[in-house]
Amino acid sequence: MDIKHLLYLKTKILKYEDEEYFLYHRPIFEAIKELLSNIDIINHCQWNCSPDYITNENGHRERVYGEQWSGMWWENAQKSIGTGLKKVLSIILYSDATTLDHFGKSSEHPVYLSLGNIPNWRRNKRDAKVLLGILPKLKPLHNRKENKSEFASAKRMLYQYCFDIMTKPIYECDGLDIKTDNQIIWAFPFLSEFIGDLPEDASLTLTYSSSRKLRTPNNMQVVINNNLCHEYSIHPMRNIFWKFPELNIYSAAVPDRMHHCDLGLFNYQVNFARNYIQLYCEKDGIDEFDKRLAKIPRFPELKIFKSGLGNIAHFTAAEFRNMMKQLVFVIDGLIVAKRKSNLSLFQAKQHDSKLVDLFVSWNRIYIFSRKDTFTDSELDNFQKMIIDWANKFINLFTPIADTEMKYPKLHNWQHHIIDAIRNYGAINGFTTETYESLHKFYIKAPYRMSNRRDATSQIINLV
Repeated sequence: MDIKHLLYLKTKILKYEDEEYFLYHRPIFEAIKELLSNIDIINHCQWNCSPDYITNENGHRERVYGEQWSGMWWENAQKSIGTGLKKVLSIILYSDATTLDHFGKSSEHPVYLSLGNIPNWRRNKRDAKVLLGILPKLKPLHNRKENKSEFASAKRMLYQYCFDIMTKPIYECDGLDIKTDNQIIWAFPFLSEFIGDLPEDASLTLTYSSSRKLRTPNNMQVVINNNLCHEYSIHPMRNIFWKFPELNIYSAAVPDRMHHCDLGLFNYQVNFARNYIQLYCEKDGIDEFDKRLAKIPRFPELKIFKSGLGNIAHFTAAEFRNMMKQLVFVIDGLIVAKRKSNLSLFQAKQHDSKLVDLFVSWNRIYIFSRKDTFTDSELDNFQKMIIDWANKFINLFTPIADTEMKYPKLHNWQHHIIDAIRNYGAINGFTTETYESLHKFYIKAPYRMSNRRDATSQIINLV
């Protein structure tokens, strides 16, 4: 492909409190063409729906979910355009705010693009993603006590308007010619997945809490028209993604493993576990926890926590993953060894066993989540494993928690991750672990080269 230098556009999105806010973005199809100009990438792209099946040990035929093109979403997208020469172009968007300095005073909110046509192993490399745009942020000084509701509404509008501008060409497109070395592919662009943390998911879906009631574009429009928004935890605003006929934004905002598990649920579990230990052992139990953790011998590629977990609020996903390898051995027998004087040995063993069992159950589901493929029966088993862990988590920690355990990440992992796999393939295909390195390359490194004034425009000029 002959790709010209791609300039970023500067588009006015909103004027709020006499302040103008601009979106820096590149035309989405130009970004896609640049991505596909990489010969190694386009040669590995898959353009056909290709569901996989195996015959299990009982002689039954089972569907296998691995790459995105093996899932139900791709199958439905292909049916919507027909077969023959028409191909699906699957567009994945990732949005996540990132700090620019060690103090966290400055931040940017980039949006990256990749394609579901690229196999997972190749898509997880940095050059298989491109920076699509940088979102503006409302200035905190306008967030006053008397206008908090108005400010929050303006933030949601700003986010939606930005994505409306960036994705509008997809809505208006009637096919896209993609030139390769030996053929022209007639592809129809679809928004398939949106990857991010809970704040991004909430801004995309215009929701503020999880809900067991089914959310689809059609029934959410009915909900708003009938003033039933509070029953579905949805803001009374029209979602810009409703106009895409083959997109259900509520299922397309997939649960991301890094934010949901590493930085979310396991983080909760560790903090609750320390409170649980303190309940039955007082401060001696926490001191013993830190001592055991610090005594773990060094091993290649294993993070050692010599200073305990005092700085846990700033731990990275990689540090939490390292903790998963160690904490089962740290907590085993701890409550028995350091129990309070009024706690019998039998009671201590019971509490100890339940805590260890919880961490073992967590490690099982986490390891299972990293599989490259899942059969239908494996997904059924995975769902049972998740529910089993969730029940243990809730039963063990509810008595010591100051919440009702209504965590959105817990809800999403229990009720939506299995459907996400059936729709979009293995979790490894929509995790943000490999996207995080993009912040350093596209945002943080250019920021350090800037003079810090009007940093966004300087970052754009440097990438």
